[in-house]
Amino acid sequence: MRKFLILIVCIVASACSSETAPSNDGSLGSSLNISGSWTGVMSSSNNPAETITMQITQSSGSVSGTWRGTEIAWSGQVSGTLSGGSFSGQMTFTGMALDGTTCTGTANVSGSATNSTLSWTSGQGVVGAPCGAPMPAGVTVEMSR
Repeated sequence: MRKFLILIVCIVASACSSETAPSNDGSLGSSLNISGSWTGVMSSSNNPAETITMQITQSSGSVSGTWRGTEIAWSGQVSGTLSGGSFSGQMTFTGMALDGTTCTGTANVSGSATNSTLSWTSGQGVVGAPCGAPMPAGVTVEMSR
């Protein structure tokens, strides 16, 4: 009987001692949460760098939000998915050219995401209707909070 009790205690102790590393995949219960306010810079190969702000919400691995330029009147939506430390999605662009034309477009963006930094790129840049101003190409977005 004594050997049986020792065996039971060993089994219970080993079952209780297993550790699991926290997930960082952007899913429910993950420590990675990019919801909130962000400030940073959007740059492109054909336009000056622009300071932007983002307001992001996250539900499990789904990300959505808005962004706005602080110096030039560009703004838009952010949407995509977060898996581990990687983001993949889209940013929409709306702005007014100097000639009064409203310019709109979309950029497919992807890159890294942590609790304190976002680093996204779009090789193709913004694709949209003809515009009186150059649509950003080779977009890079670097954000922090």
